[in-house]
Amino acid sequence: MVQSPKRSCEYIIHCINEFLIEQREEIKKLTDEAFEVQKKSVYTKISEKDYNLRQEMGRFGSEISTHQYNFERQTQELAELEKISKADFQALFEKVFFSEESKRLDVNLTAEIHKEENAEYSKKNSESEIFK
Repeated sequence: MVQSPKRSCEYIIHCINEFLIEQREEIKKLTDEAFEVQKKSVYTKISEKDYNLRQEMGRFGSEISTHQYNFERQTQELAELEKISKADFQALFEKVFFSEESKRLDVNLTAEIHKEENAEYSKKNSESEIFK
């Protein structure tokens, strides 16, 4: 959820779109070395051991509360992470954010004070070839 007391909804949507376009370019230019650094960072985060019983209970409690009961999730996620390639990551990013098969729903509620700005950015957003 993204919200602002000072800007209109369409302005926020415009900023999200710009951010996604910037990230698309960054991901296209991603080097193998940079990808591996990020992948190792995620690996380190996932493989962290529980420091106390509260963390372990939180992890297991999450499995129980979501009715997943996968108490080996950490090990399985690490195994899957090893299989992911840079090309897989880039393809998934494109599929999720820029493909015809993915959909995005923007729900907004705009205050009267932002009406003009909302109309201005609504026009800009509708002109974007990528986000029609």
